Amino acid sequence: MLDRKAFAEHVGSTFTVVKTGIPGSLDVPFGPVELDLTRVEDLTRENVDAFSLLFRGPRDKEFGQATYRLDHKRLGRVDLFLVPILDPQSHVDSRVCYQAIVSRLR
Repeated sequence: MLDRKAFAEHVGSTFTVVKTGIPGSLDVPFGPVELDLTRVEDLTRENVDAFSLLFRGPRDKEFGQATYRLDHKRLGRVDLFLVPILDPQSHVDSRVCYQAIVSRLR
């Protein structure tokens, strides 16, 4: 299960994108692309447990929104729907940002 606290313990660590899930087909090879987890934000509301993950990766290996398989040395494998976004801290950074939002009803 995806857990905010587990990810929060690994802010600053590297995740490696290894595959992408394409609707209607099997996972296809992709990457590897290394992404750094830079922020975990709690988005929990009254009836919803939610959090946001912000990753940064190299601009020369930028990719579009889709579900990607990421490997992490401590957390193992996780599939996340990543969306490229503008860097909330700087628009001139040489890296691109990706966000994943995880939510579930209580």
